[in-house]
Amino acid sequence: TTEIYPLSPHDALPIYEYDAAGRMTLESVYDDKNKLDNYKKFEYNELNRKKTQYTYTPKGKLQTVKVYEYLAEDA
Repeated sequence: TTEIYPLSPHDALPIYEYDAAGRMTLESVYDDKNKLDNYKKFEYNELNRKKTQYTYTPKGKLQTVKVYEYLAEDA
């Protein structure tokens, strides 16, 4: 069975945007009062893995930069 839970106006869910390749490019994060808390932009490497994540305030000030590193797999 599938359970369905109604959302209240106080449920803050992130909103995602995707590019033509299906990769998430933007995540908008809301607080418990449904106000924009921050948003994250993503860049991808040539293997379509996340390369860099930039987190901004609602006014557009850069807060953090997260760089993803991947270990090479042996063939």
